Amino acid sequence: GDAFGFALQLFRTRNAQETKKRYDALHASYPNSQEISSVSGKTFFSYWDEVMHIGFVHPAKNMVVVVSCGRSYCDSNQLMELAGTISDRLK
Repeated sequence: GDAFGFALQLFRTRNAQETKKRYDALHASYPNSQEISSVSGKTFFSYWDEVMHIGFVHPAKNMVVVVSCGRSYCDSNQLMELAGTISDRLK
């Protein structure tokens, strides 16, 4: 197609300190990134053109998750809902 669909990235680290470093690096590298209310652990929202991203820490598994979706397929509320569902299923 001609539009971005959906992507899920999982970054597993060895410990909480490495998880924090990974989250901070991702938060700094995504465009227009800002902290938002928590999905699980620390959470950021980012967007660039027609693609939105929610990144969050899943502290129980030392994991950082980034969920991305094109605006043609979901809006920011639906992306937040998807991120919450993914967080719940990781437990």
